[in-house]
Amino acid sequence: MPLHGKNGNVKNGTNAVADIDNWKLDTERDEKEISAFGDAALPYKSWLMGLIGCSGSLAGRLNMGDTNGQLAMWQSMTSDTALTLHLITTTGHEFQVSAFIKKHGADVKLNDTENVSFDFRVTGAASYS
Repeated sequence: MPLHGKNGNVKNGTNAVADIDNWKLDTERDEKEISAFGDAALPYKSWLMGLIGCSGSLAGRLNMGDTNGQLAMWQSMTSDTALTLHLITTTGHEFQVSAFIKKHGADVKLNDTENVSFDFRVTGAASYS
């Protein structure tokens, strides 16, 4: 059943991150093709699966007055400190990750809201509950 994202949320530790209305988490796995001449699987490829990694992004309206959220993420990036992010779904489930902020973007236009984005890289395992 499709759900509307209106009840999603993002927290830095126990603190809600203000004015964020979009989050994304991508999980991928390294792979190495190990096909060889004479393999029984030919003409199909054979693969060796490797390590898993995650990255993601947050976006919304710029609010650096949010000292425990947006400002804390900015300070995390400039101090090489990992954050514990909780990416909460509409149903209240969440992905919890330890992440480094790797990119901050601020976008200010004359006829629009001031917007913000953060890209992050997960260190270690992501969990879902």
